Amino acid sequence: MRKLTSLIILLMPVFCMGQSLKITVYNPTNYDIDSVHVDSIFVGSIKKKDSAVVLNCTKLKMQDDIPCSLTRAAVKNKIKFQDQKGSQVISKEKPVIVTSGDYKFDLFVDENNIFFNGRDMYRVTWKKHIRVKKKATK
Repeated sequence: MRKLTSLIILLMPVFCMGQSLKITVYNPTNYDIDSVHVDSIFVGSIKKKDSAVVLNCTKLKMQDDIPCSLTRAAVKNKIKFQDQKGSQVISKEKPVIVTSGDYKFDLFVDENNIFFNGRDMYRVTWKKHIRVKKKATK
């Protein structure tokens, strides 16, 4: 009986601990991006070449290693393109819900070929975070 009690006491923290999900959102663009959301979590503003860490997210729906949700963000003094299909690429891979892990994403401002009613527009999308290696100095 003592061994069983000891085993339960040792394993209890493993089963009672909450899942930890850490999401880092990088803004490698030349724009300050405002009103950033990760799924339904409001992140706020991310200055150009900066990042923000989201710790209060309990789950995230992902597909092709990026969030499934549409990217919700705004670029100051620019007109956002509102398309009904969303800004994510259609994939054959099924979405998965993650509840733990350390995930890193880049925001990407797409301004290519989005021209509507005589105005240039933009769309913000997710990309996998790519770490840029600094050049070694001699």
